[in-house]
Amino acid sequence: MGYNEMDKVWDNSQASKTDKLVLLAIARRYKPGVGAWPSQDYLAKICGVDGRSIRNSIRRLEALGELKLSLIHI
Repeated sequence: MGYNEMDKVWDNSQASKTDKLVLLAIARRYKPGVGAWPSQDYLAKICGVDGRSIRNSIRRLEALGELKLSLIHI
């Protein structure tokens, strides 16, 4: 799991409140060389918020430069 990534979030993130919690939940699912692909439903459940809060947090994290979304098209 992404314990090193979680440490990086704790040490370096400028995010606050729910945004940091979302980033920690994503970091927890991180696999080196693969990335992290938790669903918004999973994030909402584990963070105790609704889907709209997750989407807003993701937007803010992207704006801070702390999260980069990538889509793979085959």
